Amino acid sequence: MRRSKEEMIMDILKVALDPTRPTNLMYRVNMSWKPLMEYLSKLTSAGLIELKTIDNRRFYLTTEQGVRFLKMGEQMEWGRSLIREL
Repeated sequence: MRRSKEEMIMDILKVALDPTRPTNLMYRVNMSWKPLMEYLSKLTSAGLIELKTIDNRRFYLTTEQGVRFLKMGEQMEWGRSLIREL
């Protein structure tokens, strides 16, 4: 079963809670390079993730706003699962 866009975004934000190199991020969220870069570009523009350079290496890191978004998404998923049980 394919993941929804929301699930992919949540996966990216979760993995990037710790500074993560782009290639490592690609493997850990199980996405190919081009779609991942498109998502990262959009998430960066939205202020949910940021690109940091440390010792000439690129890392992605979830911002505070991204952490709040992630928590909100988890709460919404909890609500959806509760509704399904009713």
